Amino acid sequence: MFYKKLSETEMFVQVLGDGGKGFSFKMAKTQTQPRNAETVMPKWLTEHFEFLVSGKGRWVADNSKFKSEREPFDEYGMEWTWGLGKKSLKGRLFALRDKKELGTFWEFIIFWHPSQRKVIAQQFNGGGIYGEGEMKMNESEGKSVIELEQTFYGPDGASWKQRHQNIDGTDDFQGQSFNFIEGKWSPDRIYIWKRAS
Repeated sequence: MFYKKLSETEMFVQVLGDGGKGFSFKMAKTQTQPRNAETVMPKWLTEHFEFLVSGKGRWVADNSKFKSEREPFDEYGMEWTWGLGKKSLKGRLFALRDKKELGTFWEFIIFWHPSQRKVIAQQFNGGGIYGEGEMKMNESEGKSVIELEQTFYGPDGASWKQRHQNIDGTDDFQGQSFNFIEGKWSPDRIYIWKRAS
């Protein structure tokens, strides 16, 4: 094996076997960021992940206020599990009627993006809709509010924005959704998610 430094950012490597046959390539040094407090997963995110997966990682919210012929569900459920290395969360949203699961509507993944230095949330549904956005921690009226703002893309080419705000409790959390209508955020539903036993 033969190495030759071409510059501060490039190196030539040649590997030869018996008979003089082999291969060669040029390696380039990429820009790396120092590992510091800004490039590692923030403490609030680790705590939020641990909160969501604690117990069985299952949460249930009463849907009686919004139940209708078009939406015949008694409750909604969420289930969260760790991703690889406990650096991400995988989740799903499903419906319940008479305490029985009726199917998964959404799948989620939430992770810390070390290069962009932000929390990314992605979600997918069976109809081909994809949502992606950034999750942040904000302080409001002395409470820690986890805010997620996403853009959704439909298979028909349509796109729209939605926002969620969560306030973690001890064994529950409040989740509120907002729709972006005519340049303004309009409050939508509020659910209290309780830890499933």
